[in-house]
Parts: sequence; C-alpha cells; structure tokens
Amino acid sequence: MNLSSFIAKRYLFAKKSHNVINIISLISAIGIAIGSCALVIILSVYNGFEQVVGEMYDKESPDFVINSTNSLYFDASDPLFDPIKEDKRVASFHQVISETVFALYGNKEGAITVKGVDTLYNPSYKLYHGDIPHAVVGGKIAYKFKVNTRLVEPLTLFFPKRNKDISLSNPLSSLNSASFYPNTILSFSDAVSRDLVIVPIDKGRELLDLQENSASYVEIRLKNENNSASFEKFLQKSLPEGFEIKNRFKQNETVFKMMKIEKGVIFIILLFIMAVVCCNIFGSLTMLIIEKRDDIATLSYLGAPERTIRNIFMKEGAMIIVYGSLTGIVLGILLCMIQKYIGIIKMPDSFALQYYPVIIKWNEILFSFAAITFIGWIIIRISQLPFRRLSGMPRQGDQ
Repeated sequence: MNLSSFIAKRYLFAKKSHNVINIISLISAIGIAIGSCALVIILSVYNGFEQVVGEMYDKESPDFVINSTNSLYFDASDPLFDPIKEDKRVASFHQVISETVFALYGNKEGAITVKGVDTLYNPSYKLYHGDIPHAVVGGKIAYKFKVNTRLVEPLTLFFPKRNKDISLSNPLSSLNSASFYPNTILSFSDAVSRDLVIVPIDKGRELLDLQENSASYVEIRLKNENNSASFEKFLQKSLPEGFEIKNRFKQNETVFKMMKIEKGVIFIILLFIMAVVCCNIFGSLTMLIIEKRDDIATLSYLGAPERTIRNIFMKEGAMIIVYGSLTGIVLGILLCMIQKYIGIIKMPDSFALQYYPVIIKWNEILFSFAAITFIGWIIIRISQLPFRRLSGMPRQGDQ
C-alpha cells in the first residue's frame, strides 16, 4: 500500500475532528449503497417479467413462421417445402390462413382477425362436431362480442367475393358468409391467440375464396427447441428470395423490444439518480480538504508532490464509491435471492404469479458497477479542480 492509499484509508475510517464530515461521508456511502441496491433489484425484476412474458409466448408461438414477402398467399404444397417437412428435426408443419373479416354475433358486430388451421394444429381445439364447423374464440374477442359457448348462437363471418363486383341493390350477394359455433374461449393469458377467432382451414378458404393449399404462412414446430439455431440456417439455405423466416423473437419483436426499451429507460433514470447521489462526495471531499489544510501543508513541506496529496483525497472518494456500491450490490443480490426462493413481495391477486419474479444477470450487475464507478470517478475528478484554492497550497514559485 503506497502513502496516498494509506492516508486515504486513515482519513476515511479514523474519527475526524468535525463530526459533520463523518455524517456527509456516511450519507454519501449510504446513498450510493441504496441506489446500487435499487438498480440490482429493479433490473432483476424486469428480467423476471421478461422471462415470464417470453415463456408465455413461447408456449403458444411456433418455433418458426414462414410467409411470402411478394404476396398475401402462396402455395404451401410447393415442392420446395418438401425437404423442410421431411427434416427429422421437424415435429409439425401446418398451413395457416389469416385475414380480417366482418363478424356478426347476436346483436354485436365488428371486424375481427380469423385464423384458419387444420384439425391437427392443436388437439384441444375441437374445430368440428360431426360436419358442423366450430370456432375457438380468443378471450379479447369473446369479451367484445359477449360470446357464450352454452348458447346455440352461431358466429357468422363475412368476406367480399374476390371476383365479383359489389351489388348496390343487394350487397349481401357480393359477400361470402360462413357460420361457426363457438365451443372454446381462450383466456386473456393466451397472448398469441386472444385477438383471434380460430376456425377450420378448409371452411376459412371457402370464406376467403382461396384455392386448396393456399396459405398466409406456415408454422413449424421442432422436436427440440435447442435445434433452433441450426434449423434457421437450414431454412435460410433452403428457401429462395421472397420468403421471410421469423423465429420466436421476430414473431413477437414489438413486445420484447418494448420491454428492453423500458428497462433501458429505467436504467438511465437510476444512473441519473446515482449521479445526483454521487454529488454528495463533492461536498464531503471539499470539507475534508479544508479540514486537513494543516496536514496538506505538512506533507508539502516534507516534499510530498501535489499529485500525491491530491491522490489522497481522490482515493478516499474512490473508496466511498466502491465500498458503497459493493455494499448495495451485495444487499440487492441477497434481497433478490430471498424474493426468488422464499418470496417477500406478493403480486396483486389479479395476476397468475404469486410473487414478483426476479432473475439476476451477472453481466448486468458488472455493467451497473462499472457505470456507477465511472460516474463517481467523474465527480471525484471535478471535486479536485479547486483543490489548490481549498487546500491553501502555494503556487509554484510562491514558496
């Protein structure tokens, strides 16, 4: 340990002649510790919610979606898809149609998005009862149209005929229509399907005047999601230009980007608060320099260079920053671990989760520590600008 570090440590931990300096230093350290702790906790909670939302979408979203960038529909029976269907990593390959249609249910009406799938798409979706087509209604649509599966009230969908002009005398003759009986209502937690009405794909094609095997996109699910990266490269090599490949992140890109933006904004706000807290160090070091004028003069007369004397106070400020931030980070990690494994703060009753989720990411903690120390270092450097005037040291040539 060199001279400046030794003296800085003595100044920090030894009892000072003026108690107010002790208090200011303690307040600075506590403020940094609280800010660091809050930073760790808030980032961990955001990570927890990000994982919960990701898992919620992952359960429903396919591993990959392929759609055409040149047209709304394409022929999903094209031979170029055969190698993809026959790949051993593929668990299922489903043709899907999707379109906005006009819906009528009782006295409720409005535009909805209909999704046509085959009967093997999801075994829990009972899309037929004998020859009668049924519909699976998303929670949001069911709430809007007051859908009740216990009533024998059909959901009637309308879509303009593609090759026929609209008749002003009889507009209904210009529309295709199909009736479906709702038999299942998805909950609001089914994030992917809550805004949709799912119907049999063959009836959907009839409604939209589409040919057999026409699809808006195809959905691919893998046997093992760990093969996603290699399978995506395979898709990119297998498909020509004009097809877009979306993995799970790209399918829900807006949601995940918004969460990352929110977390980034919160992180910047907390760092700004930390910068304000670190300004207390300026006052603490300023008062310490004034108090230690006699010590500074003694060290100067003994031949200590000004740089060494400056380093004493800079290192004391650095100790306050490092000790305060490390204490806060350790405390934040401890509280997050308790929340994760024991549970302290509960979620409101309206949420499916019992406790707030937390996930600690060590790279974020290291980055937070680096950001806090960098801000503190800037404040410390600024506090040294009036050092000569505060310490009473003579200028070179004045001695």
